[in-house]
Amino acid sequence: IEKIVEFAVTEKIDYAVVAPDDPLVLGAVDELEAKGIPCFGPKKNAAIIEGSKVFSKNFMKKYNIPTAQYEVFSSVESALEYLETAPIPTVIKADGLALGKGVIIAFTLEEAKNAVKEIMEDKVFGASGNNIVIVKDKTLLDIDTLRKQLNSWINVKDVNAGREWAYTQIKKSQIIAEELLINNVEPEAGVEDFKILCFHGEPKYIIVDKDRYIGHKRNFYDLEWNKIDVTTDYPQFNTPYPKPKNLDKMLEIAKALSSDLPFVRVDLYNIDGQIYFGELTFYPLSGYIKFVPI
Repeated sequence: IEKIVEFAVTEKIDYAVVAPDDPLVLGAVDELEAKGIPCFGPKKNAAIIEGSKVFSKNFMKKYNIPTAQYEVFSSVESALEYLETAPIPTVIKADGLALGKGVIIAFTLEEAKNAVKEIMEDKVFGASGNNIVIVKDKTLLDIDTLRKQLNSWINVKDVNAGREWAYTQIKKSQIIAEELLINNVEPEAGVEDFKILCFHGEPKYIIVDKDRYIGHKRNFYDLEWNKIDVTTDYPQFNTPYPKPKNLDKMLEIAKALSSDLPFVRVDLYNIDGQIYFGELTFYPLSGYIKFVPI
């Protein structure tokens, strides 16, 4: 803010339109007007209604402005305890600014618990996760707000959260709606995910993620389907997992998709023998997870 004010004074700016959330919440309007530069935009004490979900929900409650029922938590333990009896699905929001990404819609209890941990422990939204707001009734979610959130993702080139610098080169982003894949045997667990680690166009290792929403577990396998004693951020599952009958086809797809790339993780789904493409991941969890043993 100091640099913005310094620039405005030096360049003799007559009028400033302060639009982005961050400088508004940090008090840019207050500082500019203190230097005699008139502004369009709320002052710091008004911008907090956008900068803090906790403040805005409490404000609406105090003045009887219709809003979904909510609870506020500042500790992981109390939030997780509340979730045990909360209605599902539920909406979990980080308190502060998060570039339109601080809202997680949890369709299962496991998803909700993971969201709390990601926000409050892993700090995926930084200090915005110091407090969270849990909305009890998703049916009261404003569709216009959801549309605004989706639109805010388009063409955002934020590399700070994940250090994924290469995506800054994308010229135009898109939002793609895909068919929902269902685990026909155990729907509440979510579909099983096959992540194939490829180096210079050659598949080397296979990760299997299962029970994603009821107790996420992860195993590593070599190309001959021998289990490898490696763990990351989720525990292993100890029950034998049969080698997919179409594993060779999955490896063939991964090889083709990873051609000419130094590294990529090819994510596939395999439902009733039908292979579905998931995504290509160049930065698995932004490089933050630890492999044990390394």
